[in-house]
Amino acid sequence: MRIKPNIWSFDSYFTFFILVFLILDSTCIVYEKKYLPLGADITIECKSPTPGEPSFSGSFVRRKNTHEFIYLDAVYMQIRDFSQNNRGTYRCISGDNIVSVTSLELSEKPATEDIVKLRSVGDELLMHCRRLTRATHVQWDWIPYDSGRTVSINVENEKIISDNNFESRLEISSDLTMKLSPVRFRDAGTYQCLFSDQTIGTSYTLITIQLSASPSSEVVRGSNVSLTCSLPHLSPMKYNSLVWAKMTETGLVPVKTQILNITMKENIVFIKDVSEEDLHWTCLVFHHSELAAFIQLQLLYRGTPAELATNIYQTSAAYTRIIKGAAENENILRNSVFYARNICLVPAFAVTLLIIYRIFK
Repeated sequence: MRIKPNIWSFDSYFTFFILVFLILDSTCIVYEKKYLPLGADITIECKSPTPGEPSFSGSFVRRKNTHEFIYLDAVYMQIRDFSQNNRGTYRCISGDNIVSVTSLELSEKPATEDIVKLRSVGDELLMHCRRLTRATHVQWDWIPYDSGRTVSINVENEKIISDNNFESRLEISSDLTMKLSPVRFRDAGTYQCLFSDQTIGTSYTLITIQLSASPSSEVVRGSNVSLTCSLPHLSPMKYNSLVWAKMTETGLVPVKTQILNITMKENIVFIKDVSEEDLHWTCLVFHHSELAAFIQLQLLYRGTPAELATNIYQTSAAYTRIIKGAAENENILRNSVFYARNICLVPAFAVTLLIIYRIFK
């Protein structure tokens, strides 16, 4: 009996199998589900499947507390003060393909750890005092980042009794949510909610971000200006870099990155001979490789027509986007993704069986 030669070696089979598996797995959808406490901030990242292409645009289902952002090969959606209206399924789509699916749900239990919030000077800050039973009298304690002293803010029958250090910038709602507006740089620190029975409610850590232009944000052609992005402190999360990026025709371009430490908490970029192309800037705050916050700064060009102040986040025909779906469809979509991932792996499993059969035949 003539033995049919095997022209493939074991290494060839193994290499072929790895290549097929990687190709098939790269086409599968990534699914993630997160439970967030009321009032938390979150940033969803939608990366391009082909890194290195900076010409992406984005479109989102907009809400009052959502902000869109395009940077390098990714589209970001930041949700501030997460609430019931934001729960649901968010799909990251590149072209006509679903790249990833993120499901966001509201946690029924109050937060057990500090909720960290980054706010720029002039923003508003919402802080929820939440527990399972209703209360009418609460006290907010504020511990500034630069001292160990405690400033108390008393609330009774939905009215603020004491407003020390905040100069009437505080408001309270019927559900005991406190709003601080406008935020100032010195407001950074820890805010903790206490009930009359000494129960501790939600605790927030506020990190303020300040942008400034020197000598002025009003510039003329050929003048010089320096931009500063600074944080008052780095704890509790070590925000390890600040990036100044400039808006160009192709998108945001990073100009200067500053690694932060205990003594360096700002990033300064110097612009020489200002022109119309140097008006739109953004300071990005990164925690490791994750984008934690972004703040925009627009220089005012004297004598420039009003049409220069356009929306810098426009969409185009070729786009990457995040689409929010109804929360009730989340289970259907999750099951679809589960089956899709399994279907993706079926050919890889079949190839494995074929290789084993050929090896031992």
